[in-house]
Amino acid sequence: MKNSQVSSAIHKQVKQAREAFLVLANLENLHKNNVLHELAQALRENSAEILAENARDMAEAQKMLECGELSASACNRVLLNEEKIEQMAQNCESVAALPDPAGKIIQATRLDEGLDLYRVSCPIGVILVIFESRPDVVIQISALALKSGNAVILKGGKEAQNSNRVLAKLIRNTLAKNDTVPENAVSLVESRDEVSQLVKMSSELDLIIPRGSNELVRNIQKNAQVPVLGHADGLCHVYLDQAADEKKSIEVALDSKLDYPAVCNAVETLLVHQKYPVEWLVEILRKMQEAGVELRVCQQTQKRLEKFTELKLKNA
Repeated sequence: MKNSQVSSAIHKQVKQAREAFLVLANLENLHKNNVLHELAQALRENSAEILAENARDMAEAQKMLECGELSASACNRVLLNEEKIEQMAQNCESVAALPDPAGKIIQATRLDEGLDLYRVSCPIGVILVIFESRPDVVIQISALALKSGNAVILKGGKEAQNSNRVLAKLIRNTLAKNDTVPENAVSLVESRDEVSQLVKMSSELDLIIPRGSNELVRNIQKNAQVPVLGHADGLCHVYLDQAADEKKSIEVALDSKLDYPAVCNAVETLLVHQKYPVEWLVEILRKMQEAGVELRVCQQTQKRLEKFTELKLKNA
């Protein structure tokens, strides 16, 4: 995209991100880990401010829900609480505990005497990540980007804009206090016009990752002049085999759906072996039903469960 078609503010933001990447890509793992631990602490110390901004978003999201502009699941994804903030902090610490993904020799080939070819992992560059609803994604993506040595530009949904702003500000303030990782390694854009400009900056951006609806992903893939790492719908399955452990299979089936039903990687389908114990299956379905899950089952499963009249089964 020609510079004349890009606003000076966007051009400056991307340039600063590129400069930050060049520093970040060469940092020792210790420095990146220190920043992640500092960010975890900052999240815990600023939880009141985060929750206050999130409350503003939730009030607007509720209005959008009542007007039919936002689904109930999307509205639920906007919500933050003390538990989620602590989880965000722990995620930062978990990422810090991971080995450095950069600089690893993945493959080595001897081409000739004294001539060796190595494949070495390295940071990608400047990444634009577009996502919907969930403000905690700001922390998840930023932590992974910092750890892997990449600069990231974030674009969240308008339904969580106040939460996104406060979290992005928190990250940038943490980086500004640190003398090793540049503040501009993480930045935020908010408008569709800015995204329209960014997706065509093929010489400045290295990758676009859209996270959200199928419509969002396809729209970015259609209009971008930058490589796009897209994804399909969730459609997540769990298979319960006849040889499965009772405790583990029940826990996995329930956790995969009930822990966070609103996200795209919550399980949608249980595939059950015909010899999987019916008593275990009933326990799973009963607890799902109690949690508000609608049970749609095939005819064969309905026959297996016909004597369990407490289960409200619908046709798949």
